[in-house]
Amino acid sequence: MADAVLAGDGLDAIAVLTAEATGGTVAIVLPAVGAAVAGAGGERRLGAVRRFVAARLAGQPGALPEGYVADASVGRDGEKVGAVVLLDEGRPPAAGAQAVLRLAAVAALTLAALGDATADGPRAAGALLEELRRAPLEPDTLVARARRLGVDLIGGAVALRVAARSAHGVRAAATVHDVAPGGLVLRRGDQVDALLAGDRDGAEERARAVAERLSSHAAVGFSAHEPAAGRLHAALREADVALALVRAGEASPADAAAGAWQLLVRLAVADPAAVRRLCATSVGPALAHDADHGSDLVGTFRTYLAHGANMNAAAAAIPSHRHTVAYRLDRLRELTGLHPGSADDRERLGLGIKARLVLDALARAR
Repeated sequence: MADAVLAGDGLDAIAVLTAEATGGTVAIVLPAVGAAVAGAGGERRLGAVRRFVAARLAGQPGALPEGYVADASVGRDGEKVGAVVLLDEGRPPAAGAQAVLRLAAVAALTLAALGDATADGPRAAGALLEELRRAPLEPDTLVARARRLGVDLIGGAVALRVAARSAHGVRAAATVHDVAPGGLVLRRGDQVDALLAGDRDGAEERARAVAERLSSHAAVGFSAHEPAAGRLHAALREADVALALVRAGEASPADAAAGAWQLLVRLAVADPAAVRRLCATSVGPALAHDADHGSDLVGTFRTYLAHGANMNAAAAAIPSHRHTVAYRLDRLRELTGLHPGSADDRERLGLGIKARLVLDALARAR
């Protein structure tokens, strides 16, 4: 939680994380810094919480806001500067809610102590990520600049990109900070970019954890682990392409960063012409036939492939007659010279289809 504060999302991030952990609505009021609220009906009740906290700071009891459950004072050495307040969402709070409120109060106190200085680190991290997006940086320079921000890129990193649903950008950034502290994170509206520093196993595990936690309100794409600082510029681009694949429903976040998908994404970023050749020399003629004649040879083959090369299952799934499926597959063989009944040829055709989808994703990616 403190990592989210230091990374610049401040009270909003603390409120979101605390609401998730307690299962209630959370309002944080620090008169000298600001206020934040997360959870159902929070904005409506924020005024009452402000009055309650102001009264507490003035040494008065104050009227409890609607749905009040508990609170934790923000302060130290007897000096109170605000409070974290838990409100009921119509169900009992999670076990250990009071301990979570105290943790949130510590994080909020850190923000109050840092004051305006909290913006320096995020601005520098954002500037570094934006600069790295535009062009590769000299590896030693990149590592040194990241180290000054408290980020160790010596072991490499996974690049990650998040497209959150409207108004969920703060929650997405807070989740990235919470799951993967010690990385570079930049939030712009509902978009989040990050470099998750660390060795392969650790960084990739954290990327998968971010994708899982955000699955209900964001799409996430990430690159495979990149050990070389000189290639992190390309890794950011690979995360963009992976996100485009995820948003199109072609691959899960984990699948897009592994196996054939990952190899094709990396090749497309480095040498798109090579991926175009791979597509053209496999499934390309069938794709051109579909485009010119309005047929669905490639779609039929994908269904056939998805059903374990079982023609009856493919016919039922389309739905179509088995003889129609057989005709389309035979026509695909005539056009490509690759036989859908051959395991090796199926693999080559499938790789060509993935190549086409990756090229489409590359065109859509930022």
